[in-house]
Amino acid sequence: MILKTSSTSWKRELRETYLWSLKRNRGMMALFAALLFLAFPVLLLFGLANANIRMDPMTLEVYGVSAQYASVFGDMTGFAMTLSVPTLCALFTLLFAVQLFRYMHMKRSVDLFHSLPVRRSAMLLGRILAGLTALYIPLALNVGIASLIALCFNIENKGGQIGDLFVQMLGLMLVLAAAFLFCVLMAVCTGTTLDMVLSVIGVNIAYPILVYSSVYLVSCLLPGFNMTVNLDNTLLVALAPFVGIFLHASDAPTFFVWWAILAVFLLLSSVYLYRRRKSESAENTFAFQIPKGLIRFLITAVGGFGLGFILFWYNSSTANFLIGLLLGSLAAHVVVEAIYSRGFSRMKRSFAGYAVFLGAFIVFYGVVATGAFGYVDRIPAIEDIESVSFEDNTYYQEFGSDHFDIQGEQYENLASVKPEICQAENVEKVLEFHRSVVEFQKQAGFPFRMSQGGGIQYQIVYHLKDGSTFQREYQWSPFNTPNAEENSQRLQQLSSDIVNSEEYKTSGNLLFYLEPGDISQIEIENYDEQSDMAAKTYRLNDAQKQALLEALRQDTLDLDITNREDFSGRVACLYLRCGDENGLFQPAEGSKLKNLVGDYTGKIQVSISPYTLTENQKDLAVVQLLEEQGWTAEES
Repeated sequence: MILKTSSTSWKRELRETYLWSLKRNRGMMALFAALLFLAFPVLLLFGLANANIRMDPMTLEVYGVSAQYASVFGDMTGFAMTLSVPTLCALFTLLFAVQLFRYMHMKRSVDLFHSLPVRRSAMLLGRILAGLTALYIPLALNVGIASLIALCFNIENKGGQIGDLFVQMLGLMLVLAAAFLFCVLMAVCTGTTLDMVLSVIGVNIAYPILVYSSVYLVSCLLPGFNMTVNLDNTLLVALAPFVGIFLHASDAPTFFVWWAILAVFLLLSSVYLYRRRKSESAENTFAFQIPKGLIRFLITAVGGFGLGFILFWYNSSTANFLIGLLLGSLAAHVVVEAIYSRGFSRMKRSFAGYAVFLGAFIVFYGVVATGAFGYVDRIPAIEDIESVSFEDNTYYQEFGSDHFDIQGEQYENLASVKPEICQAENVEKVLEFHRSVVEFQKQAGFPFRMSQGGGIQYQIVYHLKDGSTFQREYQWSPFNTPNAEENSQRLQQLSSDIVNSEEYKTSGNLLFYLEPGDISQIEIENYDEQSDMAAKTYRLNDAQKQALLEALRQDTLDLDITNREDFSGRVACLYLRCGDENGLFQPAEGSKLKNLVGDYTGKIQVSISPYTLTENQKDLAVVQLLEEQGWTAEES
């Protein structure tokens, strides 16, 4: 690089470095733009041009071609911004970083550049700005072209599609900044381009695997902990920005805040270390040893967890996991050290780092296996609880349902209603159940042993008076203890007392929210295997609707949820139909359904499960009502 002036102005040094670096990379920048053009605007244009050809004529008549164009635009932009565009962005982020900063790893080049009358901070920042420019301009250009194509096909922004595209682009730009600056930091810390690339790839692969494996281990050890609830995307990719590139569409505010914070940290760290980097570190493995130790730790841990879980899944043995962890971590440590040190000359000294890993794992495992500082025993006090959601997946609701959803006219979700326990006596039943689960889990084996489990059996969510939630999910695994059968029966009894309470049955069941006017008709479907399935529809007057609701509600309250009839004995199904032919209706002012949807003024639709009638249910109020009214499935 040749400066046009000998001025000591830092801004001029920065500008000249920026322009020179950008000029040197204009060819790769053009290639990046061309590939993005093929991967997004061109494919989008082809998709829109053929949209009306693929569409059914009847669908076109109902919805119109503009709606189809909008649908195709949404599908193709979704694909492009989550797969093809991020893939190209990730590839060229690494390529630009290698092209701009490989001079640090060649002795002749680094001596030349460091001899120029340019301050290191200006030299580094100028190249960083050039790299970000080379990434941002092609991306913004192609997103702009895609938006113009949308406008040419009369796709309006009513659904926010074009606006969402630009939001996704800005989110992607933010993550790209973090990814590029991560590459810069690795370039500063390493002595060769190969080590830089290996470090970038290694961290971005190893870190998410390690986080996922650690959380999975906790879910195998710690009763009440469920990884699907506790594993956050931001945590999963916090130090893996290249993986974050593919998750940039996440709408979690913390996701974007974190990348902004990380980008600033990486920038400051790169400038600080580069000003202290010795030129003679070029062509060595690492200019600074701390990053090497951290990367080695990550890969060692991943190797250990990987082999450990492979052996654990073989027979669910805790001993198998621990043996696999020792063998896998040791092998991974040796391999990564041999790669970074170009042999085994420093292997003996590296085992101090391996000892650090073993110590960290022992502490982590011990804390989790003994209850994670009271996590297992922590149960909220009854005076702090506003309400509780309780779910026991042992029981199947074949007569109606204990939950339902409310959707709007455009199928948007307006509310999801589940059983809610607020009465003190029922809350105390849940607390007693929770305490029993914890006690029985400890009886089964403490410190806790690893268990694969088989799906969530019990879920408890406490809604506290301070606005927070407290959630636990359990997989009941008695481990064949002497009192396992007794404990299981105790839990079944406690659960039965909860789910058979009037509050539980009425708070999540649609029957107790419907008004007679909401029902338009009923359908009765016959299950007589001796003849063809027959169904008949009946329209009801107001008195009949009221009587039907009262009968169904009474049966729901009288029915023991924990002692349901077998499906094999079913003879018919009763279907409630609400609203018009599309299931849409206007909830009455002041009704429970209207209160649930709040300020929503449009029509709604609700999910209604069928009511299964068996041959042993002749004493049900709804069965007697059907017989009295002559409502059957037989064809007249």
